[in-house]
Amino acid sequence: MIEELGTARKILITGMVASGKTTLARKLAEESGLPLYELDRIAHPIDKSDYGRPHDEQKTVLEEIDESGSRLMEGSDR
Repeated sequence: MIEELGTARKILITGMVASGKTTLARKLAEESGLPLYELDRIAHPIDKSDYGRPHDEQKTVLEEIDESGSRLMEGSDR
């Protein structure tokens, strides 16, 4: 599957809930070596499940990810 990516280094996988986004993203990340970022973890940190990250913090996290270069991101727009 990874051969089909060519030189793509910024990949975004979106779709409906429970459509297989995370499974696909994990497989692509494993095969490509790209770091995987789950959009849910940007909005809601794992260590504070009942806490939504403020928008300015989300922006900072996204800027840091953007500066890091290549990446694979997955999530849904709810």
